[in-house]
Amino acid sequence: MVQAKYRRDAMWGLDLFDPQVFLGGQSNSFAPGLAGYVARMRQPIADTLRKRLRLSAYRLRAQDLARYLERIAAFGAASLYGNSTALYLLAQQAELLGLRCELSILTGEPALAHLRQTVERAFNAPAVVEYGATECSVIATQWTDGTLRVREDLTLLETSPSPDGRFDIAITVLNNPAFPLIRYAIEDVTSAPVESPAIGFAIVKDVEGRRNDLLVSRIGRFVHSMAVKLVFENCPGVRRFRAHQNPSGALFILVEPASPHARLDTSQTERQLRDLLEGYPITLQMVASIPVSGVSGLSIPRALQGAVHIADLRIGETERGDGVNTTAGKIRIERLSIEHVAGGYEGEVVIGGAGTQIGWVRSINLYKPSLANRGKGQSKSPV
Repeated sequence: MVQAKYRRDAMWGLDLFDPQVFLGGQSNSFAPGLAGYVARMRQPIADTLRKRLRLSAYRLRAQDLARYLERIAAFGAASLYGNSTALYLLAQQAELLGLRCELSILTGEPALAHLRQTVERAFNAPAVVEYGATECSVIATQWTDGTLRVREDLTLLETSPSPDGRFDIAITVLNNPAFPLIRYAIEDVTSAPVESPAIGFAIVKDVEGRRNDLLVSRIGRFVHSMAVKLVFENCPGVRRFRAHQNPSGALFILVEPASPHARLDTSQTERQLRDLLEGYPITLQMVASIPVSGVSGLSIPRALQGAVHIADLRIGETERGDGVNTTAGKIRIERLSIEHVAGGYEGEVVIGGAGTQIGWVRSINLYKPSLANRGKGQSKSPV
């Protein structure tokens, strides 16, 4: 992973020990106990040896960004590396200051065109994309010719068409024998199929999925959503969670424990979240299982959205033996029926994939039977 990053930097004319600013998450700040203390002590030492200035993406208020820019100018950074949205906000603050670096690297979420253009304009240097994931770190990096190249010495990337015209990404990790991931459906999407040129690594046109939202604190400061994720990563006994910030600023979180009989102490978690949002109310609700919010590829006609709901969805074991984790790729739908609340519509479910039981739910088709043939399965008028 580190070699891949250094090779990318060298392609853009940067040396191994050129000073770099890192604007992103700091998971060590949330780790409990002795391990967390050691990690917090070790990180500044590693940053010093690697000539790296680490700044927090959890504090993105205008005053915070102005202070960051002062430190960046004094540090003499050759490159900036950080979450796309965080660097974009920093660039907006920096546009009138005339700062300059040699390269900005946007990662962690899709780097849309207007984000890259703003960062390039603010720092008078190319803004390039890095595509990676927690499961395998670096997947693809942007080359000097503008293409996003898959690091096929580390990860293989495949694409498959989805009903909305985009392409689902699946990855195979090559350098993790302890926990191999083979054709892992990572739930990212791209606008075009992966290309395999005659020479060089494969090319993926772009990555459109998994864009992180920003939270807002009580005093109006932007807080990167990754902060919430890292808080729960350091809360023992949590299997997964779902967070939603209301327009009032209150944060409501569903928490699913790792086992049905687990008794979680969330007092420290609530305090950390309250500190992040600078006083906004935090509500944690423990649930036996977080409801499934949707199935990959689910498609409902726009005219009927809001009037259609899933009446009965039961998901069987996945290929990983995990009954509700749809990120495993393929799932077995044991039973699914739909209702249309007003209008008497009926429906059918179309399953894609290799078989009729295992595969993605590709679409839900609604139709309104003619009155003469209702219940006979004939003369369906599609919506």
